Amino acid sequence: MTRSAPTSTRTHRTQERPLRLYRADHDPRAAALTVLSRVMFARADSQAAIDDALRASSLVPTDKRLCTELVYGVLRRYLSLELFAESFLRKPDKLPMEMRLALLISLYEMLCLRIPHYASVGWAVAHVRNRFGQKMAGVANGALRAMQRSLGEFPDPRRAVRPEASEERLSRLFAMPLWIVRLWLQSYGMQSTLALLDAALNPPPAGLRLNRAHANWEQSKKEILQLYEPARIRLAGQKAATPTDMPAIPQPCNAAASPCLAAYLAQNEVSADETLFLADTCTLAFSGTLPWRARMLLKEGKASRQSAASCEALAAFAPDSWQLPIWDCCAGRGGKTLTLLEQGIAVAVASDQSERRLRALPEEYARLGLTHPPCPTVMPVSVEQASVCLDGQMFGTILVDAPCSGLGTLSRRPEIRFRRTHDDLETLTDTQKRILILAWRHVRAGGSLVYLTCTLNPAENQLQIADFLAKHGNATLIGAFQTDFSSPLREFFYGARIEKSLQEK
Repeated sequence: MTRSAPTSTRTHRTQERPLRLYRADHDPRAAALTVLSRVMFARADSQAAIDDALRASSLVPTDKRLCTELVYGVLRRYLSLELFAESFLRKPDKLPMEMRLALLISLYEMLCLRIPHYASVGWAVAHVRNRFGQKMAGVANGALRAMQRSLGEFPDPRRAVRPEASEERLSRLFAMPLWIVRLWLQSYGMQSTLALLDAALNPPPAGLRLNRAHANWEQSKKEILQLYEPARIRLAGQKAATPTDMPAIPQPCNAAASPCLAAYLAQNEVSADETLFLADTCTLAFSGTLPWRARMLLKEGKASRQSAASCEALAAFAPDSWQLPIWDCCAGRGGKTLTLLEQGIAVAVASDQSERRLRALPEEYARLGLTHPPCPTVMPVSVEQASVCLDGQMFGTILVDAPCSGLGTLSRRPEIRFRRTHDDLETLTDTQKRILILAWRHVRAGGSLVYLTCTLNPAENQLQIADFLAKHGNATLIGAFQTDFSSPLREFFYGARIEKSLQEK
């Protein structure tokens, strides 16, 4: 059976209203369906939508994990799932989108999860019957049974991926819009593109940033490392960690000094096949769920959830060497600002055009127990407006975590793959150019600008910086960073540090 490849121009009926199912409070599949509806129809951020749904539900932890897996799994494979399912439906566009989403959830379970097929099919059919009647339930049952018999035909990237594979085949195998496949092949070549496509199809390890402002953060790190066999602890660069990479780990566990830890270890909650990655000095990444000790650190304000690849990129530019004062001009929720503050590096100003996102910064500052350096001046305005407000004020370092296409974070934010289009790239590069020019005016002589993105597009990364350097004679590139394409962190960042000369050229 020949099926066409998914493309970025594929239309979705986004005019339908997001669902709010009463069963979502107790049924993880119904909760996943509600979240998927919000993401598809209301353009909600997947992580925020999941957090909202789980907070409002009465789901037990195992069901919360199932809901999360279903949402991210369906979104990562959405284009392939939809294309496959439609080949078993006579008039798929005539069906309610809620029904189509329920079918995709069932199909994903049958393909990727260790759930009995009858349970997956039974849930979807019952849901369709309750919502749309017996006739539609019959359609759902017939289609799902046919899919079940044909699972071997589903485009599986583990099969027949060859260097000579066509763009269309790669698009089908990896559920990636054709324009992204073409962009990566043209920019990075076949081998790197295969690594990036595979990374985007799988979940990234859960990142945890330890709060270095707490005096005992190194002991907390030891306790987490102690949960893993030494062979399961690796550097983010795929290498096995050596003794010089890790603090001394006491063996065996001192149960008298840490009875909670001893009790946890007795539960064997960390699976033998789970791996712990060391991204930088104070950032860990977990291939499985966060262990109990890590979750306790979050509650105690001794750690924060953050992309390990993001922390790795920031650490590559040695923030402890940055000149003061510092302006984080695209701060978002303030993750990088807080990272600097935890290391005792003062940030004078943190600005972002989203007041809602920036509102979390003072709250996080308090949760982490920070008192010094003081919380920066928060400015919920765009870079253009901030530049006007800061007229005449100069900074030793300006951090530009630029708005970008986000193609380096498709594993964590899978909805980007069908929200972005190739036409968006030019608009984004123009926005980045304006931000760089405005920020550069506030870098004092001898200071520097650190530019970061979370995308895989040379026009937003290397070419953007090359263009800036060509137009500014007083700018010198003193360092650049690109996440290795084989990184197990499965997220990819680019960065550059530019220094302003003491004298105009």
